[in-house]
Amino acid sequence: MVKDFITEKTDQQQDWAMETFFIHSRDDDNQLFKCIPEKTSNLDIFCFCHPEISRTEAKEIFDYYREKFIKAKLMGKKFGSFRNILSNFVSENYHSFEANTEWSFTRTNEIKSLIGVACYIELMYREDTIMESINAGMTPWKQGKISQRILGTVPYNNYRSYFSKGTSKMPFNPKDYENRKITIKSHMDYAYKNAHRFICESEVGCVKLDVYRHHSPFLDKFIHQVKEGIEINVVTSEQKFSIDEENSYIDIKKFFLE
Repeated sequence: MVKDFITEKTDQQQDWAMETFFIHSRDDDNQLFKCIPEKTSNLDIFCFCHPEISRTEAKEIFDYYREKFIKAKLMGKKFGSFRNILSNFVSENYHSFEANTEWSFTRTNEIKSLIGVACYIELMYREDTIMESINAGMTPWKQGKISQRILGTVPYNNYRSYFSKGTSKMPFNPKDYENRKITIKSHMDYAYKNAHRFICESEVGCVKLDVYRHHSPFLDKFIHQVKEGIEINVVTSEQKFSIDEENSYIDIKKFFLE
């Protein structure tokens, strides 16, 4: 019991001492910042992770998401795990993140857990605002209506591409895709996990799609083509919504080129 008490007290004292935190950035450079955890707000964490962004701009990003979450909560919307974390983060709700159960629940450990969220929000904000720009003047209802022809999926055994195996055994009827063609043009692209993500404009509004890196010969060519505009055949897609459901996009999960 004495040992446990001492450990707990040490953890609490740690929150009031200067601590060093490491940031693993997207370009694989290791960065660090120092702060006193209990005197460090979530906005401070964000600014430490993004020294290139002014504090005024950081506040604008926080306000942008706070407003969306307030609207969504007033409508009675329920959030998934990540959006709950994001909501607590921008609302400055301390000690709200569920830290690893093996850790003592301290502000120090909470900051360690939130660094990834702080790093990702800036990219998420750019993506969300670009989507809003692409869909300017278009409501989610209107986008859902004009994209009906590409939503859902076609029978999987009718799908084949250059990368498919055993295509000779897959019946392929081009007529299945005559009404599932759209022309997309990239406004933003970036590496995401094991894929490359594209945010594009199209005749059905904003669309998002991922191309996986194991298609590397195809990926380099596609990155160039999609910047100029390219026609794709949509195999599987669904409409997804922003936090406050005031904007939407079409998430294209499978597609192929002719």
